[in-house]
Amino acid sequence: MNNYWIIVDNRQMGPLTLEEIRRMPLQRDTLVWHPGLPSWRQASFFPELADAINRAQAAPQPAPEPTPAPEVQPTPTYTSMQQPLRRHLHPERRPNEPMPPTYLAWSIVAMLLCCIPTGIVALIYATKVEPRYEGGDLEGARKASDSAEMWLIVTIVAGIVWAPFSMVLAML
Repeated sequence: MNNYWIIVDNRQMGPLTLEEIRRMPLQRDTLVWHPGLPSWRQASFFPELADAINRAQAAPQPAPEPTPAPEVQPTPTYTSMQQPLRRHLHPERRPNEPMPPTYLAWSIVAMLLCCIPTGIVALIYATKVEPRYEGGDLEGARKASDSAEMWLIVTIVAGIVWAPFSMVLAML
């Protein structure tokens, strides 16, 4: 039995069975989602809902009372102008392991105090960890974390090596 969720009058309803949805007056552009879909789709996307859409155009009926939404489900698809700053993940794409360390704060401090060029590289890799993890790319997040760590070490070592030379140059 497939559970469906729909959005009617800006209210999310579900889980609903296919039979319950077929009894509802659906419009072609009503947003529908069920587990396994990457994002919300219009009701016209689902061939199994065609009879409900046709019936709704003939005679409108009141919508059933909303039921609480499940704890985990995706957000509706937005147009490019409505896109939120941070996209929420679909539960089936979220990695089960914890996020690797980003080294972001360390990269910023090392860049400012030790060596700017290599610190920038460490900072770039550090900013790639979280988006890759949240996008479901755990291996990419690990590689970005390892690269950030390596460039952080290079930045600190470069700062330690350069410190005596900068003191000598300052005395001249």
